[in-house]
Amino acid sequence: MNQLENQEQLDLLKREKDAVLILFGGAHCGVCQTIKPQIDEKFSLKFPNLEMVYIDCEQLQEVCAQHGVFSLPVVQ
Repeated sequence: MNQLENQEQLDLLKREKDAVLILFGGAHCGVCQTIKPQIDEKFSLKFPNLEMVYIDCEQLQEVCAQHGVFSLPVVQ
């Protein structure tokens, strides 16, 4: 699961890929850190063409707000 650094990267992925799973989380969110590897493992096996990305809402608060994310974790 790749970590995105800005909205432009996310926009590009959405244009180029058929399906994108976004995990919105934070470094200080214990649940986020627990489910991140589980999501990565389970979805990559079952859906090998699914692009999975992580957005750290502590670093990219504006991006998270634009996507309606106000509590963590959120999977879209």
